[in-house]
Amino acid sequence: MTDSSPDTTREKLGIGRLIGEAFSIFANNFIALAILALIPALAIELIDLWYFRGPLATAGTPAVGLSLLAGQISMSIVGSAVATALIVRLAYDAKSGQRIRMQSYVRSTAAVILPLIVCSFAASLAFIAGLGLLIVPGLYIGALWWCITPAIVIEHAGYRCFHRSAELTSGYRWACVGLYALMSACVLAIDIAAVFMTDLLMLSTGPAASVLFAVLATGMSMSFSAIVTALVYARLREIKEGTGLAELAEVFA
Repeated sequence: MTDSSPDTTREKLGIGRLIGEAFSIFANNFIALAILALIPALAIELIDLWYFRGPLATAGTPAVGLSLLAGQISMSIVGSAVATALIVRLAYDAKSGQRIRMQSYVRSTAAVILPLIVCSFAASLAFIAGLGLLIVPGLYIGALWWCITPAIVIEHAGYRCFHRSAELTSGYRWACVGLYALMSACVLAIDIAAVFMTDLLMLSTGPAASVLFAVLATGMSMSFSAIVTALVYARLREIKEGTGLAELAEVFA
């Protein structure tokens, strides 16, 4: 578990600036993000209600418990991967002042859905295994392969996305670990507020409004993470390859 040796002349990643830009894009494109994130978030919530909290969940056997846990983790991985793929390009368009093109985002995600899901599963399982080894290895693996989704969606890297992400993050992995921790704290704050509001809505208005808000909150958490991912990828390409938003915009034209 090594990274490139420190270089005092190396350009900084700019963690604070990236988080600030992510919040700006998040706030200025809330409705578009809610619509895009609604697709995977609603699927996760409906499957959770129908399958994971239905008759099977009452069986109570260890095998059923493990299958439910595996199912929930799998749905979370797929939903997060799809949401990230959908929102990566929106983040670029928003940052560069381009118009929002919802249908284009859906088409570009559908075109790479198989490598997206397969690679996301592989990276997520490695991340989970790393977290079991005193947490830090998992965070390092997450930083190592943070850019796999943008590499798949934007560069059509396919299964080479692991090498491409490792190439981009080289020399910046511990900075990415710090940024990931800060992003996770922001997402955790959103989730805690969402849990409070969901319980409040359940008591005051009933389950329908509570479920709807839970779907929205899940989508917003995934949206913020996806925006940060897009900005990290763009920043690393800017530092290492001199590729700015204008050049990236040509890819989407």
